[in-house]
Amino acid sequence: MPGRLVVILGAGASADSASARVAGRELNWRPPLVTELFAERFVNTLNQYPVAQAAAADIRRVEQSSLSIEQFLRETYADRQEALPRRKFLSIPLYLQQVLLQVSYQYTPQPDNYDLLLSRLFDLLENTDLNVVFVTLNYDLLLDRRLNHLFGRLDTLEAYIAPDRRWSLIKLHGSVDWGRPVLSARRDGDLFDPPVDLRTSDQIVLARGPLNHRRAPELKSLRETHSENGEIINLYPALAVPLGEDDEAVCPPEHFGFLKNELQAADALHLLVIGYSGVDQELLTLLGQTGALIKSFGIVNRDLATGQQVLARLSTGIVRELGDGWIYQGSFGDFVQGDGWNEYLGHLTRNL
Repeated sequence: MPGRLVVILGAGASADSASARVAGRELNWRPPLVTELFAERFVNTLNQYPVAQAAAADIRRVEQSSLSIEQFLRETYADRQEALPRRKFLSIPLYLQQVLLQVSYQYTPQPDNYDLLLSRLFDLLENTDLNVVFVTLNYDLLLDRRLNHLFGRLDTLEAYIAPDRRWSLIKLHGSVDWGRPVLSARRDGDLFDPPVDLRTSDQIVLARGPLNHRRAPELKSLRETHSENGEIINLYPALAVPLGEDDEAVCPPEHFGFLKNELQAADALHLLVIGYSGVDQELLTLLGQTGALIKSFGIVNRDLATGQQVLARLSTGIVRELGDGWIYQGSFGDFVQGDGWNEYLGHLTRNL
């Protein structure tokens, strides 16, 4: 099987997805990093979730680094069965779904840094036998929308891993437009205050219709579906609470199986890591267990020092040879707007 270029995208990629060249950016809706998930600029959304407000009060007292917040969520809320901690934990995905849905449509009319990255990657497909596997840890729809409108419709969950394409999109931590059917008693409204006994199916469904270029789906439509007999069923957001190294994969099992097969069956793997911290263990374990040779890697994450930190985490987490390495001394925007891509392309080409 031909080689695979695995493009791993973290929160830093979405946060830097649009450059100052684009008119009409609404910086109050810039995609948040972990430390910004409960920022003041999102207060109007947070105010709709009283239990998530209580969680935010706890979180704001924690040292404001991504690792500290993830550790706090992991140790304070995850797996707790007492009523209030459980309700706080259940409220967070509901709040995050609405915030990241708003971000997806209100931040920018064009995420041009994503556009430039996609143009360069699809040129690469034309000139090599590589396939591209996008693995994003982000919940937003900024990348989905550009892929959908430029390179192929994403109107079903199967379309994300369509076998007739040379690219695929794996949203490892879930998506704002995916949901799980609620098995406990139906609640009127949009689950702004989830019950402590909330139970959901393991099934993940695409809660929206076709992706619209300009208009976001209504939140209510993402939180309700109909059974075969027409009964209304609540949908709970299928996205992971950020827990750091314990982040769970929240994607359809077919997507996870597809990713695992792509990693296992490739002649060689090339990793391009953009705006990703390298902390969560699920992906690192998957990369470590694949039998395919990891022939090269590139890291883009703010600056050289941060890139070296990411490399150290990848090396520790994957526990195998990472091949020929390249770290960019700048941001994602610098990488695609300047000479960074050409430097990386030279590095990649030498390893093909």
